[in-house]
Amino acid sequence: MLLDGNQARQCLNRFDFARLFVEELGWDHYRQSLRVTIDQRDFTLEGVAALCGFAVLVCRPAGGGALPAYTERQRIDREVTKQLYEHLIIFVDADRQRQEWQWVRRESGRPPRPRTFTYRVGDRADLLLQRLDGIRVDLKELAELGLPDVTQRVRASFDLEPVTRAFYRRFETERAAFAKFLSGIPDDGLQRWYVSVMLNRLMFIYFVQQKGFLAGDRDYLTTKLTESRERGP
Repeated sequence: MLLDGNQARQCLNRFDFARLFVEELGWDHYRQSLRVTIDQRDFTLEGVAALCGFAVLVCRPAGGGALPAYTERQRIDREVTKQLYEHLIIFVDADRQRQEWQWVRRESGRPPRPRTFTYRVGDRADLLLQRLDGIRVDLKELAELGLPDVTQRVRASFDLEPVTRAFYRRFETERAAFAKFLSGIPDDGLQRWYVSVMLNRLMFIYFVQQKGFLAGDRDYLTTKLTESRERGP
């Protein structure tokens, strides 16, 4: 069964991470908390879910206000790692408007490499939901899963290189811009489907044209757009 995107978005908007992980992703409850101190500032990280020893923690800003800065988040993660090696941290602001999902890739002999995903209330969050769908588990899987399996799933879902993340951010921007020009499709679900299909087809044609397979024209899309404009409606 696929992740219910609408329910997951509601959980994200409400900052209801326990429900998101337990009810939508099939993880277990986890209620332990950790406290770390950075430059005499105390940060409490509340456990919301866990699976086979892999924990999900929420870090709220010390004394309210904005999220910790990027360098602070890395220092917090290093302190958490001393107590709980495998984890994912969700940093949130006091106004409940922004989330920074952070998983850190660790390899022997190499520096840690943070992978972050930003979510703001009201965003479509398609990229983040795709990542979450990758760590969803079914009841029948639980007996066969161990910590290495869960860690590998998280890594496969969240270990996106910067170029890949930039692509998805640009895709989401173009998708939203395209949707604003549409009319006559009253159903939001059908509209999202139509926009995604059209953009995917355009990307396919773009790659094919670069191979010279479309009349030998490597600017096939631009050529056809120009011809269409010249013909008029």
